[in-house]
Amino acid sequence: MSAPVNTPAWKGQKPGVSLLWNGLPATRPPSPLPVRFHVGSDEVEIVDIMGNRKKVKTENGFLTLALDDMPRYVLGASPELLKEAERFRLQLFPKTFQPNRSWKPLIQLILPAEKRHPKRKSVFDKLNLSAELKAGVPYPVYVRLTNLDSRKTKGRIRLICPDGWKCTPAELPFEINGKTEKKIAAVFRLIPDRPVEKAKIISITDSDRFGRIENSVMNVRVR
Repeated sequence: MSAPVNTPAWKGQKPGVSLLWNGLPATRPPSPLPVRFHVGSDEVEIVDIMGNRKKVKTENGFLTLALDDMPRYVLGASPELLKEAERFRLQLFPKTFQPNRSWKPLIQLILPAEKRHPKRKSVFDKLNLSAELKAGVPYPVYVRLTNLDSRKTKGRIRLICPDGWKCTPAELPFEINGKTEKKIAAVFRLIPDRPVEKAKIISITDSDRFGRIENSVMNVRVR
């Protein structure tokens, strides 16, 4: 079989082609990487993913494996192996708390006409559509705010729509008390002018206390 596989996960890829982390095709098997670690036992059993087993003598409790992209399991090791696993652990988060000084406690979310986003049908849905609209038909679009700060804040909200769309009003004021979640702060009326496979609607919020808030983007399809 030489034809491309057209399922979503393999779209555009040919059968039998492995990809590297950078997205380029792998032209040869990866070179094994020798790793030496302490297992705390005189002898262990190595098992591969096919179930093949092999007993290996250690050197004073140390085991050396030539590792590649195929996993292997070590049986018969002592709890000392857990200490070794800590050395090879991938550290994703810092050990000490590092506050983010740029974070703003006012959060906006642009919602479609039904005030909620539909569930994703597939993890391969690259369009990530929030709604499907009809050209020439008016729709309400909602901007929802959450204020995690303890104080009230005021400001203005506007939408950026594709050229040719009608959006009214051009801008709306808002006021939201402190510790308020999911408040509908603005409602706009949109009329798409023509069909399009994917269009972006962007809400922009400026507040008197926090300045410009991170934009919220919604993808829609127009029929």
